[in-house]
Amino acid sequence: MPAFFVCICILVGASALLGPIAAGIRYVTSCPSVWALMVATLSYLVGGWRLYDRLAGKATWTDALISFICLVSSALLVRAAMAAPGFEGLPTIGGGDAGNHLALAGAWATQMPQVYAGFSGLYALLFAVDQGWRHDLLRSLHDVHRAGLTCAVFFALLCIWRPLRDATGGRKWFGACAALTSGVLIWPSSIGLVSHYLQIDGFLPQNFALAPLLATTAAVVWVSDRVSRTLAICVGLVLLRFTYGLQLGDALLGAALLCGLNAVKSPQRLAWSGLSFAMFCAACVVWWQLVIRRSKTGGVQHFSPHLITLGLLALSAALLPLLRQVKHQADAACQRVSWWSLGLIAPSLVMGAMTWTLPDAQRGYYLWKYPFTAVAMSGLVAPALLTMTCVHAWRTSAAAIVGTVVLLATGAWGASQIPLANPSIEQTWQERRGAEVSPRRLQPLVDRHLLAFAQRDLNASKPHRQLLALAHDQWALYNATWSLLHPWQMPPIARAVDLQTKRFPAFQNGATLRKGGCVVWSETPQRVQSVLRRAIAQRSPLARRLRAWRRDPQRRCETYTPHWAAWVLRGLAEEDHGHTHHNGPHLPLQETVCVLCR
Repeated sequence: MPAFFVCICILVGASALLGPIAAGIRYVTSCPSVWALMVATLSYLVGGWRLYDRLAGKATWTDALISFICLVSSALLVRAAMAAPGFEGLPTIGGGDAGNHLALAGAWATQMPQVYAGFSGLYALLFAVDQGWRHDLLRSLHDVHRAGLTCAVFFALLCIWRPLRDATGGRKWFGACAALTSGVLIWPSSIGLVSHYLQIDGFLPQNFALAPLLATTAAVVWVSDRVSRTLAICVGLVLLRFTYGLQLGDALLGAALLCGLNAVKSPQRLAWSGLSFAMFCAACVVWWQLVIRRSKTGGVQHFSPHLITLGLLALSAALLPLLRQVKHQADAACQRVSWWSLGLIAPSLVMGAMTWTLPDAQRGYYLWKYPFTAVAMSGLVAPALLTMTCVHAWRTSAAAIVGTVVLLATGAWGASQIPLANPSIEQTWQERRGAEVSPRRLQPLVDRHLLAFAQRDLNASKPHRQLLALAHDQWALYNATWSLLHPWQMPPIARAVDLQTKRFPAFQNGATLRKGGCVVWSETPQRVQSVLRRAIAQRSPLARRLRAWRRDPQRRCETYTPHWAAWVLRGLAEEDHGHTHHNGPHLPLQETVCVLCR
C-alpha cells in the first residue's frame, strides 16, 4: 500500500506537532488543557486525512519501505546514543532549567496558559503522555525527549534522501543508502551533539523545537506545489512560535527567501514579492526582540565564536552553486532546501560574528544560545548539499569543476570545524555514548531513590504533608526533584533551597519546620559538607537549621546504592585495565538521605 509512506510521516509528525497545536489553542482561548489537547488531536487527524488524500497516490512501495527504514534507523540511533543508562537517559551538567521547565509545565496545565511567552508545545505533549499513558512524569519526560529527537532525525534523513534521489536520476535506493550513510556519519557532530547539550543543560523547549523545524524543512523538500508548500511553511512557523521562538526569525527569513524564489518567472510575481517582504519584516521584528536582550545573563556553555563564524561562513559559501536558477526539474528540491538552509544559517553567522566582536560584558545569554540550532542544521545541510555540489560539477565545464571542488573543500572544512567550537560539550557527548565509560562531568538529573523516599513520608498521612525544604548540593537534581514532588500543579517553588542564586526565600531565611511539614536533605558526607560550606559563605540561616535537623532524634535516614554506581564502577574498572588513573569517581557510590517531619 503506497499510502503507508504518508501514514508513517503523519504518525511520526504527531510527536512533533501535536504539542504545539494544543499549546497554541490554549494560549489563544485559555481553555482547559485537556480540551486543548482534544481539539488539537482532532485538528491533526483532519489535517492528516487531507494530506493522505492528496499525497497517498503519489507514493510508491519503495518510498514506503525506505521511509520505514529511515524511521527504524532514527529510532536505533537515538536509542543507542541517548541511552545513558546510569542516569536513566537524562543526565545533566548542573543547570537547573530542567526542573524549572517541569514546574512551568505544571503551571501551563493548571492556571497559566500563557506561561513562558507561549513556548509551551513541550509542556502540552508532556502532559498528554503523562496523563494519558505513563502516569510517571520522569519517564514521560524521557519518552517525549526521545520521541522528539527521533522525529527530528527521521525528517532530517528524508530531507537528505530526496535531493540525492533526484540528482541521481530517480535511483531511490542509491539515494536512500547515501542518505543513511551521511546521516549516520554526520549525526554525532550535528543533531546528536546539539540535542545532547540542550538536554543536559536543561534547555528542553529549544531541544524539542528541532522536531517542528525539521518537519517544516521536510515540507520544503517534498511538497512541489508552490501554494501548498507555502501554506505548510506558514503552519510550521506557527508551530515553531508555540514551541520555542529563538529561531523563529531564521525560519521567517528562510520562508521569505523561498517566497522570493517563487516570484521568479511567476505570473503572480507581485503577490509573492509582497509576501516575501512581509515575512522579512516579521523576521526583523523577532530579531529586534533578541537585540534588545543581547546583554541578558544566564548559565550557558560558551563556544569559540571564531570557529562557529568561520565554519558557518565556509558552509554558506559551499551553498552558492546550488542557489542559481535550476535547469533540470530534478534539481528543484535541492535548490529549495539550499535557500531555506541559507535562511537558517545566515542569522547564526551574524550572531556568531557579533559574539566574536562584542566585548565580554555584552556577550549575553541568547547570543551564546543562538548558533546551536544552526549547528544542528549544518548536519542536515552538509551531507546532502555538498554531495549535490559534486553532482552538479560534473554536468558543467572543467573550470566549474575546479571552482566547485574548492567550494566543496571549503564547506567540508567548515562542517568539520563547527563541532570543535566547544571541547567540553564534546567530552560530555563522548561520556554519554560510552566512548569514555566513566563519567567525569555528567551528573544525574534525578535520584529515583531519594524521590521515592521523600514521597513515602509526604504521603504517609492525610492530608499529605508539605515539603518545606530540600537541601542538596547539586542544583539540577534538587530543582528537578522539587518539581517532580509536585507534578501538574503550581509548585510552591518559592520555598525551594537554591544554593547558587539565593533567589528563593527558603535559602535566604532558612526553612522553619512546622506541623504538617517535612524537610529532606542529603546526609552523604561530601554533599552535606558542601551544603554547609555554601550556606555559611552566604550567611544563610540554613546552616544553623540544617545542623539542628541532623541532631534531631526523630529524623529518619536511609543509605543505599544509587543507580549510577554500577556505571561508574564499570568505568573505573575499564580505566584500571587501560592504566588510566584519575582521582576517583566524581559521584558518590553510596548515598544517604534523611527526612524529618512534624
